[in-house]
Amino acid sequence: VEDLHWADDSSLDLLQDLQAHAAELPLALLMTARPPLLVRRPDWVKPEAAETVDGPVSLMTLSPLPADQSNKLVQALLQRLSDVPPRLSDLIVGRAEGNPYYMEELVRRLIDDGVIDATGPQWTVQLHRLDTLRLPTTLVGLLQARLDALPAGERAAARQASVIGHIFWDDALQALDARAPQALPALQRAAFVKARESSDFEGTPERQFDHHLLHQVTYETLLKAERKVGHGAAARWLQERTKGRGAEFLAMTGEHAERAGQTALAIDCFEQAGTKATERYVNTAAEAHFRRALSLLGESEPMRRVDLLSHLEQIADTVGDRPGQDALLADMNALLQRHPDDQRQAHMLWLMARLASRRGDSVAEARLARQCFDLAERCGAAESAAMAQRQLAWLRIVRQDYPTAEMHIEIGLSWAGRIALEVTRATTEAELLNTLSFFLVLTRRLQESRRTSVAVLARAEALGRPLLQLNALHNLVTPASMLGWWEEAARWCEQAHALARAVGSPREIANVQNRLATIAEGLGDLDAAERWYQEGLVIRRATDDRRMEAITLRCLTQVHLDQGDAQKAMDCCDQSLSLHQALKEQLEACVVGALAALCQ
Repeated sequence: VEDLHWADDSSLDLLQDLQAHAAELPLALLMTARPPLLVRRPDWVKPEAAETVDGPVSLMTLSPLPADQSNKLVQALLQRLSDVPPRLSDLIVGRAEGNPYYMEELVRRLIDDGVIDATGPQWTVQLHRLDTLRLPTTLVGLLQARLDALPAGERAAARQASVIGHIFWDDALQALDARAPQALPALQRAAFVKARESSDFEGTPERQFDHHLLHQVTYETLLKAERKVGHGAAARWLQERTKGRGAEFLAMTGEHAERAGQTALAIDCFEQAGTKATERYVNTAAEAHFRRALSLLGESEPMRRVDLLSHLEQIADTVGDRPGQDALLADMNALLQRHPDDQRQAHMLWLMARLASRRGDSVAEARLARQCFDLAERCGAAESAAMAQRQLAWLRIVRQDYPTAEMHIEIGLSWAGRIALEVTRATTEAELLNTLSFFLVLTRRLQESRRTSVAVLARAEALGRPLLQLNALHNLVTPASMLGWWEEAARWCEQAHALARAVGSPREIANVQNRLATIAEGLGDLDAAERWYQEGLVIRRATDDRRMEAITLRCLTQVHLDQGDAQKAMDCCDQSLSLHQALKEQLEACVVGALAALCQ
């Protein structure tokens, strides 16, 4: 994989995921990049150990080609000469200073200037031309000189193509300049551009510049006014051809619109691109798109800014960025203080209640959920009212107050039924039914819980909601584990693990790891159970999920007891008790049981 410093964040995420999760495959990744890549991804390589956070990576720093290898490359570049004159070879090696691309461009410039005659199958050299030749002293200067030497029509076509991007399409180029595509064959022969094997758009060839640096140099020759006009034409062409297709094309349209000064279109495109990326849980790209839209909005449209901040908060919650959630909620609150809106205020209170829940702060969670419901009830915000009731139900389930929990679920379902938008209504109902399913497990109505979870799983799949699917799968694992149906529990867990990784949610990955640990315990593999719990514990601490940290420590206490390691069990039990007391929660029966076992 070459030139990774030019890659988008999603591509880098893919490569990092491969390193982390493909250790069992016969896979080797050979990746090249300039040092700026490690500014973007500083955790990829640890200088002292040459390994990444997720897997081993050997870092090799390439120096310029030494003279002997430079000479070999020159011989390869000039292999169609019967004999390479030393003067010519020394010129190329001396100027390029070990830069292979510089050598290639020097050879092309020598062909352009007639020093090398490349018209026949066998090349020839006119050495006397070197006496009057004035070659630029830098690679950038050489590329600019090659561009300047092109005939006017070809030069104009190359410059217009550079506006579209490193990759461009013939029809897009025609939208900028109707005559420009006629020059493409000549540009291809001159090694300025090359055709790609396939095209993202049907009916038009796709091409790219020979090198990113060549594209940059060509683009820099355009005046600002020329760029602005070209970007406007490119944005219109993309808007017409893509029809809102895919986050990547929406973002590309937004980029062109922004550079063309069409701010309103750019904001729309980046917001839509963020939404599309969120639907596929491409979290890094989604965040970047929403932040671009937010930046372009500036101080205008405060309610739209609140909505964009809400999208960003959802991404931060998914990836477990608790400080990020704090900052985003503070920004939302500041905006709503200046520009009151009851429905958005109710939604923000629910987001705050959810964050309190993630941190195990049940006192704040209960207070915020009640405030959310009271406000949502007054202003008719059905979704927020339903989700607040779901939050209150969870709190009652934690306290084993099952009758009150059931009441909250029923009230929540009633509010969910009032949501006007069909997709939102179906999703919110499924969220509450997932809570109901878990409630049914705890009240030992296992078959009813299983039927509910299967129905929710089908609905979540139809809606394309992976997080809903995950919750339904968890609710299917739990009764299967309680009944000792370990094979079935493992099948559900495998699906959940794949989904959690696809979503990119550390919290959900840790939830699955706890389920896998439970299955390992049931099968008598205590070492595997300990390993899964320990991996989940790292995530709980990294995402400030104190309630689940306490529960995981409680589970580890039992594993260590079963292993006969009383000291480790005591350590885990102490930590779990401290967390439960700090969270002001009722001690769970199994913690007390673990203490009793330790006392014995």
